[in-house]
Amino acid sequence: MPVTSDGAATAHPGKERLRAELRARRRARSAEERAEAARGLERVLLAASAAAGAGCVAAYLPVPGEPDVLPALRALAPRGVRVLVPLLRPDLDLHWAELPLGVAVVGSPVRPRLLEPDSPDLGPAALALADVVLVPALAVDRRGVRLGQGGGSYDRALPRARPGALLAAVVHADELVDGPLPAEEHDVRVTAALTPTGLVRLATGPDGP
Repeated sequence: MPVTSDGAATAHPGKERLRAELRARRRARSAEERAEAARGLERVLLAASAAAGAGCVAAYLPVPGEPDVLPALRALAPRGVRVLVPLLRPDLDLHWAELPLGVAVVGSPVRPRLLEPDSPDLGPAALALADVVLVPALAVDRRGVRLGQGGGSYDRALPRARPGALLAAVVHADELVDGPLPAEEHDVRVTAALTPTGLVRLATGPDGP
């Protein structure tokens, strides 16, 4: 994967234009839309994790503008589901830590706008414990191509997921697109889209559906 000297993925012009458009659309969503999306994601995730018999779910802690999965994650613990969230390392790789009920959430020492739990670092391989992996995305297409934020962290982390784990990009319903998104060789495809209206299984072959 092409990287800069600080470890970040190099920019793809087509992806950068799309990212700017999608971020602007997210900023334009009202507080009511965002709250309704969070409620929908909670319903869908609880149903999907139960259907998968998930004992462990790996997810992200949202920053402003991202679909808010935190209420859904908080609802998993009382059901006996272990929740893991990422710890960003200086090389932009991801380690994982548990998110138990009541744990403090603090700014990342690498990028303070990102949130992390004040929990022990379980290392990068802990992702293989998860039956369901929720992946942040700005958009995803029907082939499983995900448009992320551009850091490349998840493309490095996802190959460590357990074979057969559900890899779900979390997007608003209108961010699941029919037209193909720009794809590069290093992009790791997801197997589903988790939206506030439902879980959509995706084709992940090179030619899509």
